[in-house]
This record gives sequence, C-alpha cells and structure tokens, in this order.
Amino acid sequence: MVGGRDIGLFVGGFTMTATWVGGGYINGTAEYVYLPGCGLAWAQAPFGYALSLVVAFSLPNPCVHAGYVTMLDPFQQLYGKRMGGLLFIPALMGEIFWSAAILSALGATLSVIVDININMSVVISAMIAIFYTLVGGLYSVAYTDVVQLFCIFLGLWISVPFAMSNPAVSDISCFSQGRNLPVALAGDD
Repeated sequence: MVGGRDIGLFVGGFTMTATWVGGGYINGTAEYVYLPGCGLAWAQAPFGYALSLVVAFSLPNPCVHAGYVTMLDPFQQLYGKRMGGLLFIPALMGEIFWSAAILSALGATLSVIVDININMSVVISAMIAIFYTLVGGLYSVAYTDVVQLFCIFLGLWISVPFAMSNPAVSDISCFSQGRNLPVALAGDD
C-alpha cells in the first residue's frame, strides 16, 4: 500500500519521524513550554513519541505477516467490524486535527517568510502538498519527509544564534540561582 512496502529502512524511518516531528509538533511544544504556568510539564509529547516509536519498530514484521494494512486491523479482527468502525472515528479526528496543525504551522512559516496573509499561505501550502502527492504518489511524500527532516535540523541550528542574541532572551543561569528573573516571569512566583 505504501510504496509496495518497498521504501527501505532509511526512508521509512525518516518519513515516520517527519510525520511526528513536523512543524505542528515543534511550534506547539515550543509554545506551550514558553507559556507562563505551563513549562516542561506540558512537553510530554517527546516521551510519548519515543515510546510509540519503540512500539512501532517492534510491530512491522508481525503486522506484515498477518497482512494488516492499518493499525486498526488487529483490533477489527479481534473485536469485530463494528468495533473497528468505532475505533476509526477517533483515528480520523486525530488525522484531521493533526493535518490542520501541520498546515497551520507551515502556513505560519510561509506567511512570515514571504509576508503574505496567513489564510492564503495555508491554502498555498495545502495546494503544494496535494500537487506533489498527486504527481509522485506516496514515494514523493516519503522523500519530501526526508528533505523536511534535514531542513528542520539545519533550520533549528541556524536559528540558535538569532534566538540567543534576541533581547527577549535572558541568561539561563538566572533560573538556577533564583535571581534576575525576566520581567514576564517575575510576577509568577
């Protein structure tokens, strides 16, 4: 179904990682860790993703041998078609909301870089993704994920000097010593 199950470990690992560690994940985690009252307690996604990655890498052989196409197939086989249909609803809603988060993050990034309306940038981002999927199929999506991960890795490292030289960023040692708290956090005692 996905490239005739012939994508390979390297591209498969990159496409699975890029599916999870996309713009929605990076922007959302950074936003909630930064918000007053949230902090690192709201960054549970890395731990959940790491656990699911371990599970995901342990399942391919049994699932391929059993002929499963989706993760709902074993549940449908065990509990019946009605339960499979019921379990499909939260999976569908999760995919819809995750797609919206990714398109929103991509649109926000494109909006800042090209300086266009965010609604227009989300529509343009969606049209580009639909176009390359229609032209190249799921192989184009997989190889785009590889390029995406390299761009995320490189882009985050390029942004570090700009973030550190921004006047809104303070010395991190003030948190360990309990002094010189930034103005935004000083009132949150």
